[in-house]
Amino acid sequence: MKDEVGAGLVTLHLYAPPITGMMVYDLETCAACVVSDDCGAWWPEKLREKVKEIQLRQ
Repeated sequence: MKDEVGAGLVTLHLYAPPITGMMVYDLETCAACVVSDDCGAWWPEKLREKVKEIQLRQ
Protein backbone atom coordinates (compact mmCIF):
# COMPACT_ATOMS: atom_id res chain seq x y z
CA MET A 1 0.00 0.00 0.00
CA LYS A 2 1.01 3.58 -0.40
CA ASP A 3 -0.60 6.92 0.12
CA GLU A 4 -1.43 9.40 -2.62
CA VAL A 5 1.70 11.51 -2.11
CA GLY A 6 4.06 8.53 -2.09
CA ALA A 7 5.41 9.17 1.40
CA GLY A 8 4.62 5.64 2.60
CA LEU A 9 1.83 4.18 4.64
CA VAL A 10 1.68 1.87 7.63
CA THR A 11 -1.45 -0.13 8.43
CA LEU A 12 -2.27 -2.61 11.17
CA HIS A 13 -4.83 -5.37 10.64
CA LEU A 14 -6.00 -7.70 13.39
CA TYR A 15 -8.25 -10.68 12.68
CA ALA A 16 -10.04 -12.71 15.32
CA PRO A 17 -10.32 -15.56 14.84
CA PRO A 18 -7.30 -15.87 12.51
CA ILE A 19 -8.04 -16.21 8.81
CA THR A 20 -7.49 -19.72 7.46
CA GLY A 21 -7.16 -20.56 3.77
CA MET A 22 -6.43 -16.95 2.79
CA MET A 23 -5.75 -16.38 -0.90
CA VAL A 24 -3.39 -13.66 -2.10
CA TYR A 25 -2.83 -12.48 -5.66
CA ASP A 26 0.19 -11.45 -7.73
CA LEU A 27 -1.15 -9.30 -10.55
CA GLU A 28 2.22 -9.05 -12.34
CA THR A 29 2.52 -12.83 -12.82
CA CYS A 30 -1.25 -13.44 -12.97
CA ALA A 31 -1.10 -15.97 -10.13
CA ALA A 32 -2.92 -16.71 -6.89
CA CYS A 33 -1.70 -18.50 -3.78
CA VAL A 34 -3.37 -19.97 -0.70
CA VAL A 35 -1.09 -19.12 2.20
CA SER A 36 -0.47 -20.89 5.50
CA ASP A 37 -2.13 -19.62 8.65
CA ASP A 38 1.14 -18.06 9.89
CA CYS A 39 1.64 -15.99 6.72
CA GLY A 40 0.31 -12.47 6.27
CA ALA A 41 -1.77 -11.00 3.46
CA TRP A 42 1.13 -10.77 1.01
CA TRP A 43 2.85 -13.06 -1.50
CA PRO A 44 4.88 -15.52 0.61
CA GLU A 45 8.66 -15.49 0.38
CA LYS A 46 9.15 -18.86 2.11
CA LEU A 47 8.07 -22.07 0.39
CA ARG A 48 6.55 -23.44 3.62
CA GLU A 49 4.07 -20.52 3.62
CA LYS A 50 2.59 -21.59 0.25
CA VAL A 51 -0.22 -24.10 0.64
CA LYS A 52 -1.25 -23.99 -3.03
CA GLU A 53 -0.18 -21.82 -5.98
CA ILE A 54 -2.54 -21.29 -8.90
CA GLN A 55 -1.64 -19.89 -12.32
CA LEU A 56 -4.55 -17.75 -13.54
CA ARG A 57 -5.46 -17.25 -17.18
CA GLN A 58 -3.65 -14.47 -19.00
